[in-house]
Amino acid sequence: MRFVHRGMIGLALLALAPLVLASAARAQETGQFAFEVFGGPYFPGERALDTDLVYGARFGQRPLPQLGWGLEIGGLDFKPINRLATVGAVEDTTGYFADGDVIWYVGGTNFGFFAGAGLGHVDMSFHELPDRSENALTVNGGVHYTWSFAQNVLIKPEIRLRWWHGNVYDKTDEEYTASVGWHF
Repeated sequence: MRFVHRGMIGLALLALAPLVLASAARAQETGQFAFEVFGGPYFPGERALDTDLVYGARFGQRPLPQLGWGLEIGGLDFKPINRLATVGAVEDTTGYFADGDVIWYVGGTNFGFFAGAGLGHVDMSFHELPDRSENALTVNGGVHYTWSFAQNVLIKPEIRLRWWHGNVYDKTDEEYTASVGWHF
C-alpha cells in the first residue's frame, strides 16, 4: 500500500513537470524573503505507524542567486496501521519539529537542493505500557522547485528525508509536501 501511494505521488510530481519547466520567471529574486505554509503526506520510518499528514510554516531568504536559507516549524500526528491489543503496541504518535536549512539553487535557477538540522519532540503512547516522550535531533535533506504563480505568490513542491535521532524514535521518514507562499 505504501508503494502505491509513493507511485501516485511520483506520477503527480511528473505531471507537474511541464508547469515547472514552462515557468521562466524566478520565483524568489535575490534578496527577497519568503513566507510559506505547507502540507502533504508523511511516511514514517516506523512501520507500525500509518501514513499521515505533515503541516507547518517556513520563512526564508535568497541572499545570493545560488544560495538561500530557510527556517521551518511543523507537526504531525500518526495512528497505528493495526490496532493490536498487544502489550507494547504503538497506539499514537505526535511530533513537532523546528529546522534550519541551507539551500543551493542549481545555476541560480528555481531548482534547489537543501540540507539542515533542527530539534524535534515526539510523544508516543503504547498499549498497557507508560507513554514516552523525548526531544531528538533531526537532520534533513531534499530537493524542491519553486515558481511564481502570480506577482508575489510562489508554489513549491518538495521531497524531504528527515532523520530523527532519539532513543524512543530513531527512524528515517519521508515527506512529500507542497507549499504556497508569498515573497517580498
